[in-house]
Amino acid sequence: MEERRRIEEELKRSEERYRSIIETDPECVLILAPDGKLLEMNPAGLAMIEADSFEQVAGRPVYPLIAPQHRDAFRELVERVCSGDTGVLEFEMIGLKGTLRWLEIHAVPLRDGGERITGLLAVTRDITDRKRTEKELSQEKAFTDAVINSLPGIFYVYEEGQRLIKWNRTLETRTGYSPDELLNKHALDWFAEEERERIATEINNVMGKGESTVEANLVLKDGARVPYVLTGTRLRSEGRNYLIGIGIETTKLRQVEEELRKAEQEWSNTFDSISDFVSVHDREFRIVKANKALVDFLGIALEELIGRRCYEVFHGTDRPLLNCPYIESMRLKKTVTAEVEYTKLGIPLLVTSSPLFNGDGDLIGDVHFAKDVSG
Repeated sequence: MEERRRIEEELKRSEERYRSIIETDPECVLILAPDGKLLEMNPAGLAMIEADSFEQVAGRPVYPLIAPQHRDAFRELVERVCSGDTGVLEFEMIGLKGTLRWLEIHAVPLRDGGERITGLLAVTRDITDRKRTEKELSQEKAFTDAVINSLPGIFYVYEEGQRLIKWNRTLETRTGYSPDELLNKHALDWFAEEERERIATEINNVMGKGESTVEANLVLKDGARVPYVLTGTRLRSEGRNYLIGIGIETTKLRQVEEELRKAEQEWSNTFDSISDFVSVHDREFRIVKANKALVDFLGIALEELIGRRCYEVFHGTDRPLLNCPYIESMRLKKTVTAEVEYTKLGIPLLVTSSPLFNGDGDLIGDVHFAKDVSG
C-alpha cells in the first residue's frame, strides 16, 4: 500500500509539474480530439483566440476559428496527425473578437497508456509579425524587380565582380540565354578573347576605385557581337563586394553616327563642288565655313581662314562696308543680293546674303554666295 501511495503521489507531482509548465508557457499549447474539438488549452492559447476562459471554448470544434481559406488544410493536418504522423502548418486564425492572426502549429499524436491515439498535442506560435515582414519584403522585391525590368538596357549584379547573381529580363531576351544559363555566368564570358584583358582591367577598376564605364561588344548566345556601353559601380554588403551596372546597346547610335558622317561628307562634297565662292558667317561677321573654290582663290588654308572676319578678308577693312549685303539681310531678315566691289580681291562680285536662323527663330548668321561678274 505504501508503495502504491508513493507512486500515486509521484504521478500527481509529475502531473502538477507538467501542468505548471503548460500553464506558464508563453506559447499556445493545446490538445484536440480527433474530431477537432478542443480538450485543453493553456492561458497563452486562450489569450491568442481571445477567449475569456477555457469554459467558453471547452469541447467546441476549433474549425470556426480557422480562416475559411485554411480550414481544409487544418482538417487534413488533424486527420494526418491522428493517424500517427506529425505535422506543421501555417494558417490564419480569426479570434473570438475578430482579430486576424497568422499562426504556426507543430502537432504530434497524443496516445493513451497503450498505442491508441486519443488526440493531437500541439504547440502554436503567433507569426503575424513575421508574415507582415515577409509581405513587406515581398512587395519591396516586386517593386524593385519592376523597376529593374523597366530599365531600357540590361541590368546585372556580379558577386566580387565575377559571378552573375541577379539580372533583368532584358538580359535574357537580348542575349538569348535562359535563367539557368545566366546564373553564375562569369563576367568575362560575355566578351571575345581579344577584349577580355581590357574588360578585366575595367572590372578591377570598379572593385578598386568604385566605378567605371567601358564600350565593348557583348557576344550573344548565337555568336553575334553587339556594341554596348557598360557601367559598373561597386556595392559592399554584408562583408562582400558586388559590381552592379547597366548596359545600353549602341547599335542604333552607331548607325545614326555613320549616317550623319555620310550625310556630312555628302554635304561637304556638294559644298566644295560649287564653283562660286560660298562661306558661312556668324553674327559677328566671323567666317565659320568656306568652300574649296573660295579657299583656293584666296590661297589661304581653311584652318587659317576660319574665325577671321569677312570684311578683313574680302575688303581689307576693320569694319563692314556701309552697303554690306549681310548687314541689310540681318536688318530685313531676308535674302539680299547686291553687286559689291571686293577691293582686296580686285574683282566685282555679285553677292547674295541669306540669313540663318536657329530652331527658335533667332538670327545666328548668314550664308554668303559670291559670283565673279568681272566678265
